[in-house]
Amino acid sequence: MKIIINPQLRKLRTYLNQKHIKYQDFMLNKTILKFSFSQQTYLISCLQNLDITKEQFSFLLNVFENSNTLFYKILDLIRKGVVFGPKEVELYYENKEIYEILVNIKQKNSNIDCLSQTFIDTWGKDVICKNYNIMPLYNLDELKKYNDIFKSNPTVLSDIQPLLYSVNDKKYIDSIINLSNKIDIKEFVSVFVKLNDSALKMYFIDNPNDVEFKTFVDNFNGKIPSGIPCYTFIQDLMKKAKVSYDFSKKLLYYKLLEIDDLLHIEAGAYQILFNTSSDNVRKAYLLATEAISNDYPIPDNLKYLYEFYAATEKHSMSKDEIMEKIHESIYNSSQNFNFDEVFTWAKNFKSWQISKNIINPQKESINRYEEYSYYDENNNLVKEQIPIIKIDNPNFEALVHCIYKKDKDTSLHYELTEKLVDNPKLWETTTTGNPNISMSYIWKLVKTFGESNGVLLGFSSISPERLEGTFVRDAATPTNRLADDESLAFCEHENLKRLYEAYGSKQFYDYNEILTKRYCDGKVNKPDYVIIVSGTDDMRSIDTAKKWASYFKIPIVEIDGKKLREYHFNEYHRILDSIKQKHYIDDFSVVQKLYDEITLIKGYSKLYDYNVPTIFEAFYELTQNIDLDNFENMQIISQLLKEIKKRNPQHWFYCGYSLCKFNKNNKYDYEDPRVTDEKLEQIREYADFIENKCKEVLKTNDLNFSQEENKLL
Repeated sequence: MKIIINPQLRKLRTYLNQKHIKYQDFMLNKTILKFSFSQQTYLISCLQNLDITKEQFSFLLNVFENSNTLFYKILDLIRKGVVFGPKEVELYYENKEIYEILVNIKQKNSNIDCLSQTFIDTWGKDVICKNYNIMPLYNLDELKKYNDIFKSNPTVLSDIQPLLYSVNDKKYIDSIINLSNKIDIKEFVSVFVKLNDSALKMYFIDNPNDVEFKTFVDNFNGKIPSGIPCYTFIQDLMKKAKVSYDFSKKLLYYKLLEIDDLLHIEAGAYQILFNTSSDNVRKAYLLATEAISNDYPIPDNLKYLYEFYAATEKHSMSKDEIMEKIHESIYNSSQNFNFDEVFTWAKNFKSWQISKNIINPQKESINRYEEYSYYDENNNLVKEQIPIIKIDNPNFEALVHCIYKKDKDTSLHYELTEKLVDNPKLWETTTTGNPNISMSYIWKLVKTFGESNGVLLGFSSISPERLEGTFVRDAATPTNRLADDESLAFCEHENLKRLYEAYGSKQFYDYNEILTKRYCDGKVNKPDYVIIVSGTDDMRSIDTAKKWASYFKIPIVEIDGKKLREYHFNEYHRILDSIKQKHYIDDFSVVQKLYDEITLIKGYSKLYDYNVPTIFEAFYELTQNIDLDNFENMQIISQLLKEIKKRNPQHWFYCGYSLCKFNKNNKYDYEDPRVTDEKLEQIREYADFIENKCKEVLKTNDLNFSQEENKLL
């Protein structure tokens, strides 16, 4: 035991021994006598069991003397295994004013080697003093490369502190630090932390001074409005967020950078490159395809759209290739695409397509003249010779509008139509009716909206200025003018000659709708001829037709229904005879052509004409004259069965007998004299036979085709 002469130290030793406090001999020295007895005992009790040197003991006493708070912090670190060697002690005596700050850093993150002069030299006193509370939160080794930035602006680290609370935001810290000498970093971060979309974050980093972006963030809480699909991103964003097109397409570009789904990338590219919706691009492509097949010229910008869409449809372009084109489009003003030009071209093309082959009285020969007599305003008898043009071409085309007396309960303008049928003058003078004219393009068959009890007007052309819409079906357009929304929805791409695949009681041919403006530059669109159909049940009065023809000084075009019925009857039998001779069906188009002819025969027949072939009769003739064990034949028959059953799941073979209908008891009433109970039983038996034969030959339990069978078809 060390001999202690100093009575104060002896007193201290005695107390420590009594309390069983362990201590090293070097602790009982004159240095500790600087403190009160209670402080002495407290210090040694705190330091007992710690593996410290004499020098460290003196260091700790000095720290305690100058700052109790710092003492406790260092003591805590020592207990955690942090070594305070000569270098750390030396640093304390040299930089006491910053030493506690370094200890604070060490307390929060013991992995940071901050208790050294090297650390001070690396980061600089200003940076350390202003950021010590948050420095432990960073990976400082990764941030050393920005020392020059921090030293020039010591508040940068503090300014980006809000980013530390989000794991996802930490990955942006490097990029944001690099912006600090170009922007108000504190203001930037305040906006950045509001962003809930990674695309928005990257956009803001690359465009920190975009005023429109900041307004957008304020209005939408830092996120893209919900419900915006990638396929209509730009249009929806402009509508919902009221932002510019340029801003929207840049934002979409950043959205596309994040995804790998090529379909979404392609859809986004369409919007950015062509300044319209994906649906419009698809329609423009299809229209261009249709125009090319018609040798109709397409402009250069549409050629670019056509080629780009064709490539993406084949998925022959990689994401990188597409994104490169998008980037060039956004940042190269010369690449701006004007879709208005495509919009204008589409109207010109559709007008040309409709007008090129339709009936034009100036190109037709007059068949005869018929007299029309009426009394003028002065009650004078007037007699006129109305020219009659006869059409017996089975492939005739026409553009028509039907006027008929409408039902009071279902029509908005029923009163006007009541008067209009008998008074053609109202066509030019009325201002209360529909500002649009709903026409139909007809081919081979007179099939329009409305009843055949009024008047059918024909037009020899249609100008692009008047064209508002082309639809391959009844579009149910409203009785007010359509909005000019620059959408190609007005212009359906399907060929107007397309037949509807409809078997059974529903006819192949249906009517389409060509919507036009009634007035253009203040001038009403006048008819060029009036149509009547002879040899059928068409109830349009020849006298009404003459009245309209007389008023507008135009001819009557007579569709020779009797001759056209004869033609299609012959075509029907020609196809059947060809199949009978070969005992083989070339392909399904032959069957479809056969059923087309049934529809056309019926269209030019009177209601009670029982010589019109039915679907069953045609089906029976087909199957009676082909090899039913031939795989290819039965594939076609099977497809035909599927189509017929799809449209007439109940009693499907009865369809075609025009007077068969359900009664109140959900059973058929058979008014057609061809339909007897015996006949119906024969039909049922034959239907079952053919269906079972298909299953046998095709070796399937249903009428669904395999992929291999579909390829053959």
